[in-house]
Amino acid sequence: MAIYEIGRVCRKTAGAEAGKLCVILTKPTEGMVTIAGPNIKKSKTSMAHLEPLPNTVQIAKDAGQIEAVEALKKEGLIL
Repeated sequence: MAIYEIGRVCRKTAGAEAGKLCVILTKPTEGMVTIAGPNIKKSKTSMAHLEPLPNTVQIAKDAGQIEAVEALKKEGLIL
């Protein structure tokens, strides 16, 4: 089981969004993944700037910010 998999919930550790939750939307490529979450627009980020959490959510590959937020809400990870 890969840590950086589609649907893995992470916490941003760097940048303006540090401390916020996000969901991985793509498989890792050259140390980068696409993420989205509450107040985090869909964007590519370095895996070094993410802290993977034990939670995963069901989400389609390349989903958008709205779907990521809905998935986090459904799992009770955000209000």
